[in-house]
Amino acid sequence: MNRAARFLARLDRAELGGLLTLAAFVLAVSFVPLAVSFAVTPEDIESGRVQLSPPCPYKASHGRECASCGLTRGFSAMSHGRIADARRYNAGAPWLYLGFWLLAGASATSAAVVVRRLAALGNTRGSALTPTSAGS
Repeated sequence: MNRAARFLARLDRAELGGLLTLAAFVLAVSFVPLAVSFAVTPEDIESGRVQLSPPCPYKASHGRECASCGLTRGFSAMSHGRIADARRYNAGAPWLYLGFWLLAGASATSAAVVVRRLAALGNTRGSALTPTSAGS
């Protein structure tokens, strides 16, 4: 039994439910920007047809782009297979994009493992998502 399996074996249903909630939240936070980046193109963002974020206040006041300027267009470019364009929009966009995919994958895997553990508990001690009635 590996370390993760031993850790999960010690948790009760409530703790597993908390882990599942956390994994689902992290999955949503990481996957939603990725899904949106497939739905729009960098040209949609540049032309103003689609506005996903407010204008950068730093750029408005200083006339220069901040460290996060171009990330939305960069994510969109990456989702459309345009890596060179993504790097031109923001040099960190490809790396952050990769990080979001890794985070989405890890949280989806974690959620699946927790659901399997909850199902195993449910098969031995009643319903997986409802507490057992001790002493009834």
